[in-house]
Amino acid sequence: MLTAAGFPVPRTVRDLSELYLTWGLAHREEAPDGTRWSMPAALPLPGDLPPMDAELTDRLDSIRWGLRTGPLVDGLIEHLGDDLGEPQEVLTSLDRLATATGRDADDVRIALTESARPVTPRWSVEPTGATETTCRTRPLGWRS
Repeated sequence: MLTAAGFPVPRTVRDLSELYLTWGLAHREEAPDGTRWSMPAALPLPGDLPPMDAELTDRLDSIRWGLRTGPLVDGLIEHLGDDLGEPQEVLTSLDRLATATGRDADDVRIALTESARPVTPRWSVEPTGATETTCRTRPLGWRS
């Protein structure tokens, strides 16, 4: 990923420290008693770092989103499969699913949205109303 972003892969601690300096993750100051290194109290914002190409940015965003949503979708699938025995249909609400899966309603909403995506879903979820959701739990295979 580093080479795709135009940076050499660090091979030594010196290379890594130079990369940290470039990214603004570390600062170096020459003092009478030697070189002083410091790190900021808060990491720089993404916009403060050197830009990456669009393809790499999209790939990293996809990985971050998968890391965020994967456990949420897995929890929903476990509830529908293990707890409910893979029913053909479930009449429920976000609040009930949140309670059953130990998540908050916003996380359940994210899991339902992610599992309904046609690109890589494990289950087909079809919302039918504002407060009630009918889930047709048809396994579609593992995500790729």
